[in-house]
Amino acid sequence: GKQFFVYNAPRGVELRGDIRAPPLDDIRPRWIQDEDAASMLLPGEGLEALGPPPHAGAQTLQERKGEAMALESAPAHSQETMLCATDFRQRPLLFLRPDEWSELLQQLPLLKEQMQQCQEEVNTLDERGAEMRDYALRRKYIHDKHSEKKAGSMGKGSHFGRPYQTGKVGIRARERKVRITTTELKRYSDGDYL
Repeated sequence: GKQFFVYNAPRGVELRGDIRAPPLDDIRPRWIQDEDAASMLLPGEGLEALGPPPHAGAQTLQERKGEAMALESAPAHSQETMLCATDFRQRPLLFLRPDEWSELLQQLPLLKEQMQQCQEEVNTLDERGAEMRDYALRRKYIHDKHSEKKAGSMGKGSHFGRPYQTGKVGIRARERKVRITTTELKRYSDGDYL
C-alpha cells in the first residue's frame, strides 16, 4: 500500500501533527501523544515550544475546513517538505525531513547487516526448535481432553449427557402445572369438571 507520502507540512508537524489529518485520539490517547511530543524536544526547550494540539477544543467541521484552507494558502516559509511514513491504515507514524531521509538511506546497509547478525544469533539459539520440542513434550505427557471431543454428537443411552428428563408427565406433575385459561374453559365446556 501507499505508506510514504512527500508533502508540504506545517512547521512543527512532527511535534503536534497536521490540522488536515484526522484526530488520532481513538488509537493513541492524548497523553501518549503529549509524551511523544515532549520526548522530541531539544535540551533547553520548554513545553511552550510544542504549542497547542491541532484539534484542540470543540471545533465544528466548517471551522476545521477553514483552518485547513488557510494552511493551504499559507506562505512557503511557514511550511516544510516532509516525508510522512504511515501504517497500513495510513495513520501517520513519523515524519522525516530530507536530510533525515538521506541519512536513513545511508544507514540502511548497516541496519541490514545488524539484522542479519541478530537472525544468526536467533538461529544459533534454535529458539524455534526448542519451542517445538517443548510443544511435543506437552502433547506427550499432558492429557488433552479436548482432542477426544466430538462436536455435535451425543452419546448413547436414554439419559446420556442430557440436562433434562424425558418421558411422559406424571399425574402429580400434571396437577401442579400452571393452568391456562383456554384449556380450562375447554374442559368446562366439555364437561370434564362435572
